Amino acid sequence: MTEEQPPQDLGAGASGEVPPPPPAAPPPAAAPPPVQGSGWVQPPAQPAAAPPPVQGSGWVQPPAQPAAAPGPTWGQPAAPTPPAAAAGPAWGQAQAAAPTPAPSGWAQPQPTAGWVQPTAAKGPVTILARIAGLVILLLGLFWGLAGVVLIIGGSAFRSFFDQLGGPLSTDSNSVDAAGNLVGGIFVGVGIVILVLAIVEVLGGLGTMLGKTWGRIIGILYSLVFGSFLLLGVSGATRAASDTGTDTGAGVIFLLVMFALYLYSFVVLLLRWRGSARA
Repeated sequence: MTEEQPPQDLGAGASGEVPPPPPAAPPPAAAPPPVQGSGWVQPPAQPAAAPPPVQGSGWVQPPAQPAAAPGPTWGQPAAPTPPAAAAGPAWGQAQAAAPTPAPSGWAQPQPTAGWVQPTAAKGPVTILARIAGLVILLLGLFWGLAGVVLIIGGSAFRSFFDQLGGPLSTDSNSVDAAGNLVGGIFVGVGIVILVLAIVEVLGGLGTMLGKTWGRIIGILYSLVFGSFLLLGVSGATRAASDTGTDTGAGVIFLLVMFALYLYSFVVLLLRWRGSARA
């Protein structure tokens, strides 16, 4: 069995001196600054990027955050970003109506759907107006009777001259012509009065039934016939004073008819309807 030998000393047999370490290499000299006008100059080398951190190697300096974009200066408003255009409706699709913006100030309220503005209530036709309609009706009947009398009288006058014109005059043609002329005038006036009387009767009936057209006819007839009757009263009074004849009965008759027309005119114009009932 062999014995273990001690390790050999590497410096055994030498002079016992340790050789010195080799000298460190000097740092590289910095590049001289470029001289203006000297031509092409090699750009300085960029510093090497830091190596990525190794997991578990200890504390590592975090990377520098990128610089924020320069914002607007103080007091300067930022430019508004235009809104994106809304997608239009597809072909054939009805476009929805945009809501109406609420007004900033006071606005008159709009009526709701189906709402109808109520009309002012009308009162009933007054009793005085119905009495005026009855007066118009009676006056129309009177004038209609007068027209019928004139028509019959004119026809009779023409017949009378036709039958008695020959024995009374040698010129029968002139007598017949005069009879036809006078009789024709009476008949024509009677026809006009009869037509006006029929319209007046209809107006009186409409007034009694509360019709607006009846009221209009009553007002017009009262104004026109009342004016003619007033002229007739004035003419009859003047004729009586000039001739000295007694025309009192005729004047009283005309005044009564004028008063009736005046009553109808005032009532139909001012007292047509009463107040509306609640």
